[in-house]
Amino acid sequence: MDITESDLLRNHSQREDDGSGHAKSTVTLSLPSSVKDLPSVAKLYSFFNQLTYSDGLVGALLATTKEFLTSPNCDYLPDPPLGSTRNLYRRNDARYGQDDPICWPQPYNPRYPFYAAISKKPTDLHSFESSIMWLDLREGDLSFTSQGEERKEGIVKSEIISALQRKITLLKPRVSVFYEGNPDSTRWTFLKENIDSINLFLTRLGTVSATLRDQQPGLTELQRAYLTAKAILDFHRLVEKPGISDTPATVDTKEFWRKMISYPFLNLVERNAKVTGKLQIQLEAQIYVEDSIKAYNANMAFRLPSLEGAADPVIACRLIREICMINFHSELMHTDKLLDQSRPQPSRDLTIAELDVAVSRHQRERDGLIEQIFFYIGLEPDPSIDYGIVAVDWGTRYRALKKFWALLDTWRGDKSLLWRRGIDMDLIKMEYAEGAQWERLLAEFYVQNVLSVLGRPLSLPRRL
Repeated sequence: MDITESDLLRNHSQREDDGSGHAKSTVTLSLPSSVKDLPSVAKLYSFFNQLTYSDGLVGALLATTKEFLTSPNCDYLPDPPLGSTRNLYRRNDARYGQDDPICWPQPYNPRYPFYAAISKKPTDLHSFESSIMWLDLREGDLSFTSQGEERKEGIVKSEIISALQRKITLLKPRVSVFYEGNPDSTRWTFLKENIDSINLFLTRLGTVSATLRDQQPGLTELQRAYLTAKAILDFHRLVEKPGISDTPATVDTKEFWRKMISYPFLNLVERNAKVTGKLQIQLEAQIYVEDSIKAYNANMAFRLPSLEGAADPVIACRLIREICMINFHSELMHTDKLLDQSRPQPSRDLTIAELDVAVSRHQRERDGLIEQIFFYIGLEPDPSIDYGIVAVDWGTRYRALKKFWALLDTWRGDKSLLWRRGIDMDLIKMEYAEGAQWERLLAEFYVQNVLSVLGRPLSLPRRL
């Protein structure tokens, strides 16, 4: 966390004890204008030549050691788990409580300084994917066969595996850059062990049926390995090699997409091969395609069998239409999960079980809305008939557009004065005037929001 003028207390004159063990101060530091934008405690130290116990937002007396602890950038002090030898006990959430570095700050150890860089669970989680590395696995997160359901043995659901895979995929380029600069270091060995653990447990969670009690430790081990690997990389970038980026150089986007589209015709490169230049772009495009296919269906072949004879243009048009509709459907569902402001949020008035029930009920309602937008269940549309929001008939399309409006109405973003026109008025006989204007308004709002989320061109049906 960056330190600003409002964050730091210095030379506090008195200690007010409210019984919580936290020290308070009423004396604040006025930073000179030359250091108003200081980004870290280290730079404050370089300016003042010292940081002492009194340079803190909070302080607390540790009863066991009679030490006074302070922190310059936290609003509370967790009780430190002291002692060189401690018994570990796995808790109900499959973690180790105060002795688990992904749950609780640990005393500094010079062999593992990067533990200080492990991220704590954010308090402002807005999406399922942003919370995936702190997810507590529940029975509803498992998929069962008929026989597996009797034994209560299942695999983790594909949407959870896909979310984990996407987070891991974003981390791997940083790992490759770290290896290039530290191929023989002890730190690399430890980082590789964590990456191997991530791959092992990800495969196990998605393919091996087991009870919830056995699957929970697998997920927490993956989360611990991921957060530890990320901490090693963050600590290296911020402390050991400040100013040196560990993000791979930006690739030629146009060439990347060209390689990705031509995947069926490429001479594939081994994933661990040392490559440079255009071959590096090809390898990254190849990995992107293969990881996307595996996330969708782990058993799907990377390459389709070759076609014999000339392609039928009618079939080709149907395939393009089907791909467009599948992409439109998927992008709508993905963006809705990120921008929907009506999703139930944690609060002190809700238990975890009540929150889970509320979230599940809400998701069923959103799925029902999406189903009424398309007028078919699942991702695959009818091969030749346009339903719902892409129907030729305005009456049919208008009913779907009102459901589309209900979905978009809970999204963040500025809405036009005409936003409610299709709801407050009956536009069933106004297709070419007010109806067309309202339909375009919804389409523009949708495109702006999805483009901001995806960061790339999106799929949109011609009719819309």
